[in-house]
Amino acid sequence: MLKKPWLLVPYDELIIPVDEVTIVAVRGTATGEWKVTAEPTDAVQLDFDPRQRMLRLRGCKVADGSLSIRCGDAMLKVPMRIRLRAARLKRTPVALLSGAQVPADFVREAAENALLNAIERQPRSYVRYELSGISAMDAMSDGLVTARILATGDDYLPLDLETSVRIARVDLPRELATKLVFSNDPEKVSGEHVLSYGMLPSVKDPVRLVYHHTNAGKQSIWLRLELFNATDQLVHIVTRFAYSGPTRDEIHAGHTAVASFLQRWYNRASFLLTIPPRSVYIAAEHPLPPDGVVSGIWELTPTNSVQGAIGYQLRTVAQTAQGRIQPLNMALPVTLNVRWKIFDEPIRHTKAIHEVVGKWAFIHIGREPLRVGSGRHQLRGNYGVIYHAIIEVRNNRKRSSWSELVFTPNGGIARAAVLVDGELIQAPPLAPPREAVLKRWRIPAHSVQQHEIWTMPAPGSNYPVSIIIRSP
Repeated sequence: MLKKPWLLVPYDELIIPVDEVTIVAVRGTATGEWKVTAEPTDAVQLDFDPRQRMLRLRGCKVADGSLSIRCGDAMLKVPMRIRLRAARLKRTPVALLSGAQVPADFVREAAENALLNAIERQPRSYVRYELSGISAMDAMSDGLVTARILATGDDYLPLDLETSVRIARVDLPRELATKLVFSNDPEKVSGEHVLSYGMLPSVKDPVRLVYHHTNAGKQSIWLRLELFNATDQLVHIVTRFAYSGPTRDEIHAGHTAVASFLQRWYNRASFLLTIPPRSVYIAAEHPLPPDGVVSGIWELTPTNSVQGAIGYQLRTVAQTAQGRIQPLNMALPVTLNVRWKIFDEPIRHTKAIHEVVGKWAFIHIGREPLRVGSGRHQLRGNYGVIYHAIIEVRNNRKRSSWSELVFTPNGGIARAAVLVDGELIQAPPLAPPREAVLKRWRIPAHSVQQHEIWTMPAPGSNYPVSIIIRSP
């Protein structure tokens, strides 16, 4: 007795992702005319090759149905589910960075932001990702960062995808910051509060935000920096940052943040952050245990110019955010009894001339505070202000001589981070009248030397301080 012809597919149920192609091999002994149909008919696109007995199914919409395959007298009916994946990659992520010697944490932040903007996630889905292959970049290199994406969700198909984020070098805007906000009043915080809030006006008015806060409470909190986009279009922000902490040493926290920021600022290292329409991006979230101190410096330059629609918010929170991109909540927390002072032109230029064996030359840092308007509000210590000095040393003698650059505090214990001709030099914590020699120069006979220094008052240290040029 001959066996009846049969058909078989290697699935008890076909699960087909929307907008993806699933290949199904049809096996069996049946011969004759083929007929393949799906119910509902508009849920999938069918393409069947009878010679190869291969079926291509492309999901078109979410549905439950069945697939019917007939060949001669044999027939097979298979249940079918068409579902969205919990997330999908819309495009190849590209991270944009600029400057010489871009640090690894800039590469990580830029790559993570590019990846998040390339992922389309479904409502109530959960997305995890891991980045690897991250390193600092020199002035010429591009590169790739490997990313693995895992996404799950109820009634969604899971996503497990390995992809690459392309790291591209571009020329980003390099405007000097024209606005400075210093968040330190109150310095000691506990519970949930908005500490600073403001707008990012335009590419012509970059904002430098400096913060220095201590957790005075008994419970751990987080210090969160949020960047918000209240427009209906993508917003791009050229970003540069450095931060330190948590630590219990407030001088160390402020000094480390300033030393790192100065080097990055000098190298013009920056990257592009993209914020989706009507969204908040969690730029930073620092853990703050009891008595912990965090210092941070951010320069933010929006490439879009939309008045009153792009801004930042610095606040303490009791819990970490669930994801770095959040929907915009226009009902921002109301904060009473706090006024944020915005200072203009946070850079000071000066020149100091010293003649060998002559009078010492002095550069005073943090002595004359920045003022707002008529001067009622002052930035004592000028924390976050960049000081730039040209130093000229003249030797009119017949023999060569030595000159030195010296740091000394005037207002209490302080440290210093000073870029001298591009070299970062750091002084240890000192109390007046102690001093530290930062650099020594040999000045040939009958010559003039010029040197350039950059520095910034560091939160946690006591200002003013002095930089002295002298001949020992």
